[in-house]
Amino acid sequence: MNFINKKRFLNQRFTFQTLNWHKHSLASYVTLTKKYVKEQEESIDEEEKQRRRYRSGTKISFSKYNTYKSCPLRFYYQYVVRLPTPPTLPMALGSALHEAVEHFGEFFIEDRPRNEMDQLLVNMLEIYTKRYKKMTAFMKNDPDVPKRYQDGATIIRDFYLRELPRHDFLYGMDEEGDEDMHHEVYHDPEIAQLMAYEESARDPKEDSKQPSTLSIPISVEEKFEVVLQEGVILNGIIDRIEDILDLSSKENASNVLVEYKTKIGSNLTIYRDQLRFYMLAMMHLNRKTLTGKVVSITNGDAVDYTATMKQLETFRTKIIDTSQAIKNGQFDAKPSQWNCQYCPFSKGCPKSHKPYPYKRRKKSSTTTLNKNVE
Repeated sequence: MNFINKKRFLNQRFTFQTLNWHKHSLASYVTLTKKYVKEQEESIDEEEKQRRRYRSGTKISFSKYNTYKSCPLRFYYQYVVRLPTPPTLPMALGSALHEAVEHFGEFFIEDRPRNEMDQLLVNMLEIYTKRYKKMTAFMKNDPDVPKRYQDGATIIRDFYLRELPRHDFLYGMDEEGDEDMHHEVYHDPEIAQLMAYEESARDPKEDSKQPSTLSIPISVEEKFEVVLQEGVILNGIIDRIEDILDLSSKENASNVLVEYKTKIGSNLTIYRDQLRFYMLAMMHLNRKTLTGKVVSITNGDAVDYTATMKQLETFRTKIIDTSQAIKNGQFDAKPSQWNCQYCPFSKGCPKSHKPYPYKRRKKSSTTTLNKNVE
C-alpha cells in the first residue's frame, strides 16, 4: 500500500506549521494555497523541471501510474513541482491498518515462538495507534479523528479473530507451544490436507466438501524494482504473496498476489490495474503469476482476478506510453467532479472543476474483476 516516509512526513510538518495549517479558516487556506502553488512553480527553472520529469517518468510505481491516468496535472503538482499534501483521515486509517496487518503476516512467516502469540494482538494495536496518531497530528480539531481511531481498532480485532485460526494451523503450532512444530505443515501436505479438512468440517454446510487447495503465505510487503524496458523501471511493494498448494497432487500449483484494502469500493478497474502492474513485475523476476485478489481488511471480502498474457502485454504498452508522456511534459488537466473532489491541489488549481451536486455512482459487482469490460 502507499506509506508516507519519515523524510516526507517531516517536510509536510514543516510546511503545515509554516502555513499554520490547522489555524486558518477555509477561505484563508484557499488564498494561501493558491499563492503557495504559484510561488513553488515559479521557483523551479525549466532545466530542473525537465530533470524531475525524466526521473518521475523513469521510475514508475502504481501510485504514479494511477495518478497520471486520473489527472496528468495532479501528477505534475505532486511529482514535478512536489507540492506537499496533507494527510487525510482515510489515508491515515489505511496506512495504520496496513502496518498492523503487515506485522500479523510477518509473525507467521518468520520463526516466532508461540509464546509471543499472546502479545500479537496487543502489538498490532500498538503499531496501529502509533502510526495513526503520527498521521493525524494536524487534525486535533477534527471531531472524526477519535471515532475513526475506534473504528480502526475494531477492524484490527476483527481481522485478528478472523485470520488467526487459519494461520495457526497452517504453521503447525501445537497446543503446548512446541517450537519444533513451526512450518511442519508446510513440508507435509498430508497433514495440511487433514487439518484443512477438519477446519472446513467445523461448518455444517461444508461437511461434504473437502478443500482441493490450501493457500500458504510466503512473503509480506515484498519490495521490487524491475526494468520493464530501457528507461522504464517498475517499483513498488506487494502486500502479500501466497503459495497455492494443490492437495490432490501435493504440489504447489501457483502463486497468488494479495492486495489489502481498508474496504472494497465500486471502482474495480483500479484494483485490476494494480494487480496487473504487480504481475508484470513478477514476470520480469521470473515468477510468473497470473492470479491475484483484493481483500478487504474490514470484513474479509475478496475480489479475485485472473489475467491473460495478452492483457498483460496491453497493459505493459500503457505503462510505457505513460512513461513517455511524463518525460515529454504532457500534463493536461482532466477536471471532473470526481477527480477534483478528492484532489489535494484542487483549491489552488486554475483548472479545478466547479463543484455541482454530487451524484452517487452505481455500484459495480464485487464478485470478480474479470466481469469488468476490458
